Amino acid sequence: MSGISESKSVGSSSQSYGSQGAGSTSGVGKTEAKSSPAKTEPAKTESVPRDNVAISKEAKEPEKAEKGSKLNIAALTGADKKQAETPSIDPALFDQAKGKFEDGETLPQKDGQITTSKDGKTAYSVSDMDVCTDGSGKTHGDNHHQNKTSYAPGGKSLNADENPYVVLSPQAAKAAGMQKGDLAAVKYGDKVLPAVFGEVGPKNKIGEGSYKLVRELMGKENINPNNSKIAGPNVETMYFPGSGKDWKKEDLTIEKLMPEVQRLLQERAGIQQ
Repeated sequence: MSGISESKSVGSSSQSYGSQGAGSTSGVGKTEAKSSPAKTEPAKTESVPRDNVAISKEAKEPEKAEKGSKLNIAALTGADKKQAETPSIDPALFDQAKGKFEDGETLPQKDGQITTSKDGKTAYSVSDMDVCTDGSGKTHGDNHHQNKTSYAPGGKSLNADENPYVVLSPQAAKAAGMQKGDLAAVKYGDKVLPAVFGEVGPKNKIGEGSYKLVRELMGKENINPNNSKIAGPNVETMYFPGSGKDWKKEDLTIEKLMPEVQRLLQERAGIQQ
């Protein structure tokens, strides 16, 4: 499938991971002074991919985005702009990996279901998404907040405001072969973000993510964790059992996990690296 890069590296001028060939900014041409002033046309700029959004070709038409783009950062404000600027793995890569997924067994859960692949290398779920504030961060008024998480690398509980984590029931984790610290890719709309399995939740329930994860997926500054089904019902998650490492808490951020989760998706999609 087009639009997928096999490179692990991410250019500093672009926040879209795994997409094909980021363009380079054009040089600035030199002009010679003339004896008489000449009538000039409004300056135009090359279309340069940045933040996975195309910049308009004409400055006087900021709403006109490059073909294939759904957003124009220049025309966005507030939460919408924040969401557009959040790094994202190319959703086409997620879809290609999903296309290689061969269904094994399916385990129904509250708010969704989780399916294992025949080869046991991945699992996949479709669900709603609630918010979890468990850990060392703020409570955000959560009636069910706990100050610890099941996964605590180096003895330090995760921080829901900083660490993107997903919550799995004991039954779902067992079916998927997921251990605490294993990685996942979460897709909502055109946004795909990395996450770590960081908290064990209620029996037979999936569809819950840390405050940080849900906020970045939705592009909202403030979310009420006491509201259920904040995102969904089409939140897709691909799990990678056995992908955990000897993580440090500070390594478990969206930016630092992005390349590794991209690599796992490429591997699932059958892309040579």
